[in-house]
Amino acid sequence: MSRRSAELFVSLLCSVALAWGCGSDDAPTTSTPAVDAVVDVVQDLGPEVAADLTVPPDVGPDVAPDLDAVLDVEPDLDAADLPDPVTVPTDLPPGVQAVHLGQVPFDEVGKSSDLKLTLPAETVGWLAVVQGAHPGIFGISKIISPKGEMLAKGKCVTDVCVDCKNRVGMSPATGAAILPSSTGVKAQSGNYYLQSCGFHWLKQGNQYSPNPYTMGPVTTTAFVKTAAGGAVPDQGRVLLRFFFTGGGQLQAADAPTDPRILGMLAEVSALYGVVGLTVEVVDWQDTAPGFTVVHLAEDLTTTGASDLDLLFAQAAPFGGSAVVDVFFVDQLIGGSESKGVVGGVAGGVPGPAFYHGIPRAGVAIAIASLGGDPVWLGRTLGHEVGHFLGLWHPSEGDGKAFDPLEDTPQCGFGQDADQDGAVSVAECVTLGANNLMFWSLGSPTALLSPEQGRVQRSNPVVWPASPPF
Repeated sequence: MSRRSAELFVSLLCSVALAWGCGSDDAPTTSTPAVDAVVDVVQDLGPEVAADLTVPPDVGPDVAPDLDAVLDVEPDLDAADLPDPVTVPTDLPPGVQAVHLGQVPFDEVGKSSDLKLTLPAETVGWLAVVQGAHPGIFGISKIISPKGEMLAKGKCVTDVCVDCKNRVGMSPATGAAILPSSTGVKAQSGNYYLQSCGFHWLKQGNQYSPNPYTMGPVTTTAFVKTAAGGAVPDQGRVLLRFFFTGGGQLQAADAPTDPRILGMLAEVSALYGVVGLTVEVVDWQDTAPGFTVVHLAEDLTTTGASDLDLLFAQAAPFGGSAVVDVFFVDQLIGGSESKGVVGGVAGGVPGPAFYHGIPRAGVAIAIASLGGDPVWLGRTLGHEVGHFLGLWHPSEGDGKAFDPLEDTPQCGFGQDADQDGAVSVAECVTLGANNLMFWSLGSPTALLSPEQGRVQRSNPVVWPASPPF
């Protein structure tokens, strides 16, 4: 497995005409490149992960105490002896509860014991966050529903289970999984059996091979969302906290009135409004200097934090939980074999919502690389937050993998008329290129589908439509 595969998780190659400065025919304007925020995992591409990965204090009340979610583990682990988590958020949206599933060791194949999560009636969605350390890549490998259905298969040496009934993926240092992520899957009351897992890439010469992660205990926390009648709400609010690095010569003091930011917010609000979501910025902060140009991880075998990890760590001093952190930089530079600049990056699909200052916990936007254009800033922000809330690309760039939603068109590799190895916006005009989550931004219009909206509104980090504060 080549180094190229290991680096594709953070940027697109110039050969597929997506990186900034490549002279792409798919660019939305001559000054604004068609850049993609995240290159998500594509089956058979090797060690790719959704690398592309929060809020003012006390944004809402604690969860209602009657949410009955409990932990059970295999008999050889005494739950009473499990250490208390270092941080389990408590300032959650109404109807959401954090359930600590324990800090447990992994076995010789990189898997935890089975964790039983008992969910109450009216559950509409849940998110599980798996916290480990570099160089591990973590996620939820197995999900068994209350009806005994295998929703995720238990594999732990691939970055994404493309054909799982409820799609799950993995990310370096911190992984997350959401249910529902796929058409036909609904959250149910009763007992779910989950399994956390991890692996790391062992480099031997120029080749990578997956190896089970057995280097230490890993913490798993579930966030459970309920709603009246057990129905996914038709409306919701996405709360954002903005961090400014000096990119685009923006600072927190002047950004709220900057035309680029105002236009960006107008664009993303219009896009999200179609699926019943409003977007609100609840805090504006400046970061420490030195983050205007961010180099994305080049080597998945290293134990140190990447530039992106250090950028997201800037959120650590700030309290609060149920907000997505967004960082504005000038440029996001891909790996050494990537020839251009990435326009945006999200911590994962989904991202580790409710946690802040840790790897993968955020979204970054390259304001200078996008030419400061408000429309493309808004679409990039909407695209990346969409990833963070659990949305995949309807079609991946090679036209060989697709999202797990039935109402998003697929553009297969047979549409690659110019045979350059990528399905472009022009080649997919009637096959989903106008979807906000299409792998390449460049269509003159953008939209989200009803199923995409359902996944987003099911995410526990999305607030009820009526402000409680």
